[in-house]
Amino acid sequence: ILVLEDQSLMLSASSEPNIKIWDMDTWESTGEIDTRGRGIQGSQMVYLPNHGLIGASLQNGFIGLYNLDKKNEVALIMAQDLPSPIHAMIYLEEKNLLVAGLGKDGCGGKIKLWNIQRGGRAEDHDEFSFDGDVPRSILAFNKERTLIIANNQNKLFMLDIESGGIEESRDIDLTRCIALADDHDR
Repeated sequence: ILVLEDQSLMLSASSEPNIKIWDMDTWESTGEIDTRGRGIQGSQMVYLPNHGLIGASLQNGFIGLYNLDKKNEVALIMAQDLPSPIHAMIYLEEKNLLVAGLGKDGCGGKIKLWNIQRGGRAEDHDEFSFDGDVPRSILAFNKERTLIIANNQNKLFMLDIESGGIEESRDIDLTRCIALADDHDR
């Protein structure tokens, strides 16, 4: 489920191939976004407000970009060469970057970043690998250009997207972590 920032619309996805759009005031369906028969995997969706696009994780490691007004596909991003589930996605509006965490248990994982151009065209921006770890959640992005990532082993990582530096925090038990501070500085 994805609720837009202005709370006017909610989008829902499941194993059905389309994304359903709901009016938050009336709770009535206002239509569907056709994913061209590609199933949504993991129900990972993000809103790209400065482009009017929805990003959705699809089967076999693809990300679809869809125009919210026209309800159609504008781009298809291949997240990696081999099929791999996309476990987390966020959009960094101030940097115009779509970020996805993907990978398979036992095979390692990646954080991939794309710069989204006008019309929904995605250009590779950067990629960071995690040996044996799969990024399961991208929890926050702070002012210091750092992504805060949780993995499949309940560890927390901080990734500086400009320098590529990865720092692992060993003293946080994520099984008990429920929220981060609003200012993302702690």
